Amino acid sequence: MQKTEYLINVNTPVSGNKYWIKIHRNNQYIPYHLAHPSKQQHPLKAPIDDWQVVQNKKKPVVARSPIYYWVVSSHNLCDRFDQTHKLYFIDPDATQIENLDQSNCMAIDKDKQLRLIHTHLKHRNMKMTPMYYIAHNVKQIEDALNYVKYCVVKVDNNEQKLVDLI
Repeated sequence: MQKTEYLINVNTPVSGNKYWIKIHRNNQYIPYHLAHPSKQQHPLKAPIDDWQVVQNKKKPVVARSPIYYWVVSSHNLCDRFDQTHKLYFIDPDATQIENLDQSNCMAIDKDKQLRLIHTHLKHRNMKMTPMYYIAHNVKQIEDALNYVKYCVVKVDNNEQKLVDLI
């Protein structure tokens, strides 16, 4: 029987505390290029006169293990039902994590300095947001979370402030 939920310890800007997320596997993810094959693929036609049609040199797609959406179902970072608190990523290791955000989000820390926060990141072809991941397995997610930290941001009067986790 396959496990339905996985508990993963996460890093935060506050060291020494044990924070975690609980994730479960959801629907299978099918990349757009596989779900909508190119209309340019035509079967080979018979040779015309002295010409012969050859196949495309692209390598065939190798069957890999399926990709799934992994959804964060629970966490102990903040009250999940408080609409003023939101989860973000902070301090990604730029040598391991790629930023996919279209615009830069910022939040004010306890020292009144602006800090860059992230919602869309990529680690070795695995896409991730604070509330879901697109990955083959849990091991991929655990590996990616070694290179980034979770943070909680409180939206107060159109101002985003980093929350010190208690």
